[in-house]
Amino acid sequence: MGALEIICGIGAGLLTGFFGSMLGLGGGFIMVPVLVLGFGLQIHLAVGTSLAVMIFTASSSAAGYWRHGRIDFRLAFCLMATSLPAVVLGAYIGNMLGRGTLKVVFGAALAMAAVRMLAGRKALASHGFKKHVLERRIVDREGTVFTYNVNLVLTMIFAGVAGLSAGLLGIGGGIVNVPVLTFAGLPIHLAVATSSFLIIFNAITGATSHAFLGNINYALAAAIVPGAIAGAQLGAMAAKRVKPKKLRLILGFALLVLALRMVFNAIG
Repeated sequence: MGALEIICGIGAGLLTGFFGSMLGLGGGFIMVPVLVLGFGLQIHLAVGTSLAVMIFTASSSAAGYWRHGRIDFRLAFCLMATSLPAVVLGAYIGNMLGRGTLKVVFGAALAMAAVRMLAGRKALASHGFKKHVLERRIVDREGTVFTYNVNLVLTMIFAGVAGLSAGLLGIGGGIVNVPVLTFAGLPIHLAVATSSFLIIFNAITGATSHAFLGNINYALAAAIVPGAIAGAQLGAMAAKRVKPKKLRLILGFALLVLALRMVFNAIG
């Protein structure tokens, strides 16, 4: 790799790390389009490379949220039971799809997540889903108390969908996890923090699967990682200061723009 590519890689890492951490998405929702549209990678290679970078981005991001005391660890470990096996399945399904098809699928997934976040749906627990509700109470480092109920069965089902999207699209599953966790009853800041922690394990599982498939550009990933780690720390700090409604709107509009760009690229 040349010096210019390394500099661009660090810059891309800063961008994806910052927004991925702030929005709880792991950065893959920006990383894959950047690798495809900016670096010219074939999309299967972009998916695997994105997951490899995301291991470090999500770890850095989750460390920041852990210091703030906003990760629901119990819920996250419950969700891994369905998300991790689905990650492996998604990686192998994605490897069988054509490039154009995978781009359209990626764009559609982003658009669906954008609509869900912009709609601001109410919690599942308030819609009559009273069975299998997990009662949670989290107190962060500043003493703020978060009390909420989560429909565990339905959330685990959607976590499997998130895992499938992680392996298939290289996005960590955050674009599904954050909307689902907020829809399931978590306050937005806890949803972002818990999603960041869950993404670590989705990324490790997905990157390992794609490594066996030969879908990782290790040199480019190494160039992106330093910027991504720094950006993730800055993003976690910024998220703490952003109002929940504004955070949800930022997420929704960002996903919608990237969805349209990826679909147009596939058609073109």
